[in-house]
Amino acid sequence: MRTGVLVVAVVVTLALAVPTVAMTHGGEDDVDGKVTIAPADGPNGEYATVENGELRVDFDRLNDEAVTTAHDVVNVTSTMNETVEVWVAADADGSVTVYEGDDTEATLSRTRTRTMEPGESTLVGLEVDTYREVPDSATLTVGVRDPDETDDGDGNDDGGTGDDGTDGAGNVLDSGFGAPGEDADASDESVGVEVFFDGEADVDPGDVEVSELEELPENGATGEPGAAIDRGQPLLSEDDGVTAVNGSTIVAEAGRQVTLTGTRSHARTAEAVDSQRRIAAVVDITPPPELRDRAATVQVRIDREEFPGSDPTGARIARLTPEGWQLLPTKVAEVDDESALVEARTYGFGVFTVFAADQVDYEWMLPDGTTVSDGHLRTTFEEPGVRDVTLTVADSAGRSDDATKQVVVNDEPSVGIEGASNATAGEMTTLRASVDDEVGDVTVTWTLPDGTQTTGRTVTGEFDAGDRVGVTVEDEFGATERAETTVSTEGLARPTVALRATGPPIPALVAMVLALLVTGLVGLLARSRLPEAAGDGIYALLRELRPWVADDSPRVTVVGDPTWNPESGCIEIEELRVEAPAGRLDTVEVTVTDDAGSQVVHKEIEVGSGSSYVATPERIHAYGDTMLSGDTTYDVEVRATDELDRVGIVDRTRSSSARPQ
Repeated sequence: MRTGVLVVAVVVTLALAVPTVAMTHGGEDDVDGKVTIAPADGPNGEYATVENGELRVDFDRLNDEAVTTAHDVVNVTSTMNETVEVWVAADADGSVTVYEGDDTEATLSRTRTRTMEPGESTLVGLEVDTYREVPDSATLTVGVRDPDETDDGDGNDDGGTGDDGTDGAGNVLDSGFGAPGEDADASDESVGVEVFFDGEADVDPGDVEVSELEELPENGATGEPGAAIDRGQPLLSEDDGVTAVNGSTIVAEAGRQVTLTGTRSHARTAEAVDSQRRIAAVVDITPPPELRDRAATVQVRIDREEFPGSDPTGARIARLTPEGWQLLPTKVAEVDDESALVEARTYGFGVFTVFAADQVDYEWMLPDGTTVSDGHLRTTFEEPGVRDVTLTVADSAGRSDDATKQVVVNDEPSVGIEGASNATAGEMTTLRASVDDEVGDVTVTWTLPDGTQTTGRTVTGEFDAGDRVGVTVEDEFGATERAETTVSTEGLARPTVALRATGPPIPALVAMVLALLVTGLVGLLARSRLPEAAGDGIYALLRELRPWVADDSPRVTVVGDPTWNPESGCIEIEELRVEAPAGRLDTVEVTVTDDAGSQVVHKEIEVGSGSSYVATPERIHAYGDTMLSGDTTYDVEVRATDELDRVGIVDRTRSSSARPQ
């Protein structure tokens, strides 16, 4: 039987950092009488549709700098009357990977085929990695071949030794490391392999299949390396200092060491790892399915003579992936006159190669211009804020690639409760949360004496002496702080007043009455020549009346249009002006919501002094994957509070101007 090949086009488009991936193939569902391809049963099968004899798979809302997986999307069924091997090769520069069902480690490629009996079906999943540069178009080739035939990587079948370490008929050439196969002679071993899984104390070594390969698998296409930044876990045994991963953003704490790794980066070929191809050992490791996604430590014992000059200190273990070779953090655990034991942490399995030396360089660029040359970066950010870290990876031929990761250095929020010490039993009292948090939006949750909870910066209710009130503040990155207070009854706290700055500051009728009253009083004083003390008394009376007849709350006078600036990662409001006519401004809060009412971004500005706040423009940093669309209407609310807790609010709707710059 000759190999049957069918070609499936994968079209990838990028728009506003939200790529849409489409996979199509032409012709009938029954391809050349060898296999049929159809949408899979189940929820992910809905991504696939068949129209006019064409299968199409569409994924929408894929984020930039993310890995998106979709299990069980397409069903491939063999229509042959004999056993065949099916392979899938993706020409997408490593950005699209095909795997079996829901097992992302069970990749399908020329060197990883799927044996199928007559009428047997297999489900296919797709993984899209937008950390890498996604091409405008790519080709997904599905091949069908006889199990006794091999593929040398050029798409043709021929005999000889297979890439998987077989003799062309499926017999293992040299197995038996840790658990020898029936045909293996353990006494002739030159390489020994052990695998230790995290959290698994009782793993039977016989459950892990290990085979030594006589030569490297077929090289992939030559090209630039791929740089990728990830958190240190699970490739480190210690804590990496990362508190959370929010989309494509890594979150760390100020003053605490954080570890980033470039191990997910890759060099395309063995020659790109080492131009001299100095190989000490090649093994294929296959654990049980339930352990394929578990982090583990791989130990390989190798004869000293396999290393140049018998020096193993430069050894590097690399794992073969569909994109190329990933160099794992490696150390020499033991050395004696006969052998060396090298070990590495891994988060996946397959073919591992021990390079006696490598020529791949990793260089990190920190925000202050400092550079670090290592596969790992260990650093500490002392001050809260947003930092960009860049990794450049260069292979043996001098080809390079770089990746940038945003690190949010988070601070711990603090919170206090104001207004609880001057409440009157039975009276309505307003409590206010005084929050200090520099990085990230916060949510304030109150716990009332009866156990109920409510959210917001203030809470109003009737409290009795001795009531306990608690407040918890949590920022968007998970940092929390809590405060409690006991209500005492020594006076009445003035409640917070929320007024919208949309009308004249003094109602016209009240202003007219006030003017007549003042004029009359002035006339009476002029005629009667009352003592100066009487004038002072009237002045004091008017001063006390003013808060009841005049609105002295802060005024939001100008709110410009919001625009999205992708270069700075900020939403910019072209102009923002706030005034406090009778006091000092305390805080200014800006909230942008979309037409569905969902919050897009929020910022709180601690003014603390002065009677006005002006920004041209006002920049609000957007964390993670936030962005604005020109097709959506946005609502901008500005809330200003002065030192007396008087509040002014303006709510403006912006539409066509809320577009990317």
